[in-house]
Amino acid sequence: VLAYQNRKAEAASIYHQALEILEKGLGKNHPLLADALNGLALTQAHPEALMTNRRALAIQEKLYGPHHPDVAITLSNISNGLMVLGDHVAARDAQARVNDIREHNLALLLDAGSETQKERNLAYITRETDDTVTIHLRHLVEDEQAARLAMATIVQRKGRLLDVMANALGTLRR
Repeated sequence: VLAYQNRKAEAASIYHQALEILEKGLGKNHPLLADALNGLALTQAHPEALMTNRRALAIQEKLYGPHHPDVAITLSNISNGLMVLGDHVAARDAQARVNDIREHNLALLLDAGSETQKERNLAYITRETDDTVTIHLRHLVEDEQAARLAMATIVQRKGRLLDVMANALGTLRR
């Protein structure tokens, strides 16, 4: 909360304390440690935040594997940090991984879970689709990979949402 209130120094101090406690109590590869690292990154300048997010990503990939939704969230943060730092090609590549993970999990995420969970997942998907298109249209206009990534993401997401709507209509008809 403090990071969002622009009280980043206070938030950073609390995150550092939490990280110390978590590392001592739970070890260096615990999911709570990755969560705290992602929180700490919100309080940092972009180069440092990028390193912190990468540390969180390494923990998440080791614990959950490469296709977990939490990995996608951290990769999205990394992509955004790379964009701010001007490394648009690396941002595109990170965003491509985010999109692959979301596509891998999208059917499960939209078919199962509560309406609140579906809304939260759709919010992530919307933001990440916007990020993908922005990378192409604002930063890599001439980049064929960025164009293909943006188009493929739009078409995949549209198709997936149409599938969900068709399933919902089928359920209503029964």
